[in-house]
Amino acid sequence: MIKRALLIAAAIGISIALALPGDAFVHHKLLGLHGATGSSGGSGPTWSNTYSCKYAGTATGTAGRTNFGQPTPWCVDFSANAFTVSFWFKRNGDDGSLLASADQSSNSHFRVGVAGTALTNMYAGGTYIYTACSTSITNNTWYLATFAFDGSGGLKVYVGNSSTSCIGSFTGIGTETCTRDWIINTLRSSTNSDTAFGEWALHNIDEITMWDTELSGTDHTAMISSGHAVDPSTHSKVANLVSYVRCGDDASDTSSTVIDTIGGYNGTHSGSDGVTYQAAVP
Repeated sequence: MIKRALLIAAAIGISIALALPGDAFVHHKLLGLHGATGSSGGSGPTWSNTYSCKYAGTATGTAGRTNFGQPTPWCVDFSANAFTVSFWFKRNGDDGSLLASADQSSNSHFRVGVAGTALTNMYAGGTYIYTACSTSITNNTWYLATFAFDGSGGLKVYVGNSSTSCIGSFTGIGTETCTRDWIINTLRSSTNSDTAFGEWALHNIDEITMWDTELSGTDHTAMISSGHAVDPSTHSKVANLVSYVRCGDDASDTSSTVIDTIGGYNGTHSGSDGVTYQAAVP
């Protein structure tokens, strides 16, 4: 009888095993340990993309902006240091500044804006880069923009899904030190005050990354999956990532401060029109 009971129990066990997925036990043991799914459809232990920074504005003195100061890793001489600035943006029907470390008179370090369907007003190292980087930008559509400096005065700009620079290869970046704070959504006057500036816009900005190397066109497109943002910690050049600003997706982001999760160079929101974290992401 005992032997028969054991045989019956074994048969029942085999039947149950055949009825369950092969990894059912694994799923049970890992339940709750998977991270949230990002907008690109992947999953990971900590990464998700839910929010972006939304900038409001009614006047130059009150428009929302975010000031990061002058972090040493960001304030390199672009004529002598390989460096890359990359971020996602969504143009909401208006022209204006995207990211600047410059002013209207000397354009001392870096600036870029969007006008119509193109990136424009690009300066670096005191040099006017190009009249416009035509990229067929449309309203209410997310684009990844990457500005890659080669350390020898050269710059390439990649936008959207293209791995080809929209300005070819610019080679005239001059020697210039960083004397202006890095600020989103502003182009200042001749002072370094983030309350005295002459340009603003209503963009959404997200997933800002800074790299101490020149990213290639292939590196740029590796940050995109089916038009969506990808976790930069999975990038082949992650060892060169010096700053990463998530715009609302870091647990420590607040209404006044946005966190640099890599370098700790946090940004401070200002402007009475406001900066909010909006559930609109690339």
